[in-house]
Amino acid sequence: GFSGIVEHELDNGMQFISLSSYRETDFQNSADEDYGPVDFVGVGSPFQDAQSAIGEESEQFSQEFRLSSAMNETYDYVVGVYYFNQTNSATTSAAVGNNLVSVLVPAQVDVKSYAAFVHGNYRLTEQLQFTGGLRYTYEEKSIDFSISDTTGLFTNGSLTDDRDSSDLSPKLGLNYFANDDLMFYTSYAKAFKSGGWNADFVESLDGLSFDDEEVDSFEFGAKSTFWDNRARLNVSIFNSEYSDFQVQQFVELPGNITDIILTNAGEVSSRGFEADVNIALSEAFTMWATYGYTDASFDSFKNGGGDGIDYDGNKLPDAPEQSFGLGLEGRFQLSDKINLIAQLDYSYRDSFFTNPSNADSTAVESYDRSNARLGIESIEGDWSVYLWAKNLADSDNETYRSRSFLGINRAVYMEPRMYGLSVKYKFGDF
Repeated sequence: GFSGIVEHELDNGMQFISLSSYRETDFQNSADEDYGPVDFVGVGSPFQDAQSAIGEESEQFSQEFRLSSAMNETYDYVVGVYYFNQTNSATTSAAVGNNLVSVLVPAQVDVKSYAAFVHGNYRLTEQLQFTGGLRYTYEEKSIDFSISDTTGLFTNGSLTDDRDSSDLSPKLGLNYFANDDLMFYTSYAKAFKSGGWNADFVESLDGLSFDDEEVDSFEFGAKSTFWDNRARLNVSIFNSEYSDFQVQQFVELPGNITDIILTNAGEVSSRGFEADVNIALSEAFTMWATYGYTDASFDSFKNGGGDGIDYDGNKLPDAPEQSFGLGLEGRFQLSDKINLIAQLDYSYRDSFFTNPSNADSTAVESYDRSNARLGIESIEGDWSVYLWAKNLADSDNETYRSRSFLGINRAVYMEPRMYGLSVKYKFGDF
């Protein structure tokens, strides 16, 4: 891949920016679905036996043009347009034994997205600032999908389809500057995520597509500095209301097996509180801390687990209620050219579920982790040498849980304690 940025200041002080990027990827993966000593059931493509590779190729290009206003004490703004083009092609398969029965799913999805946007800030008074923006998005998608199944668990057929989505998303906010060290803000924003197709193993072509997702988000917060600018504290309260929330989940099928589907839940709400603080304890030591509380649940998810099985009130996947982190860094000047750096950090994540079902087999217990690094770096920042350690306690806590296609409970564990050396050198300015 590559990316390019062009910046040009006009004679009137306005700035023109062009952002271009292109990327190709080729991805392969394999999965042994029976988790036994003999390769019996595997997922992959193209397959020759029970264990083989899932193949996916992607090509994407994006281009953005922005024009921003000249410096002005009263107002500032930016206007722009955006274009995105992507082609994804993949072949996924599953096989039992030496291809005794198998499923083969080749698919290609093409995406084109166009957008125009404007955002600006205007000083209503010396203390009160209005901020607002508007973005229009139009997307076109198409799919060429087929599935060939000899297991009897899924379906056979093909689908060629296309869809388009359009959305107008506003943002409105007010910033109140109580003094040079304290600012309060409140904002409202609307956003959307376009729908698509679940190009995977499916029981029916009728359930292949899913709809657009929309969210209305409200936020209130404050940003402050104190203790002679040696400390910074930011806090915020948020509430987000989703409609047609897009959900990827494992669903139970007859015969104690599972399937992955993409669908829309009716309504979801997510509300919470976040805070972060950074304090210069002395010339040498800096401490920081972060805290987050989130209450995220399905207000309405009818038939989430199949006909007649509702997930109303269940917790959202991968949404722990509490998380926090602590860190301490010491910076000591060894000479007029070299600093010694010592850092220790700690993080905690509350328990959560990995699936909308909130079943015990998808429950991950709370876990924590600590890391450290020690090294030297040049005061100019052109080189550094660090020794580092991750997972100092050598914890083997589970970080993810799910059930395999055959209904087998499985988990991902935290990486064991690791040590390493990092060396960086800057050859010059380009």
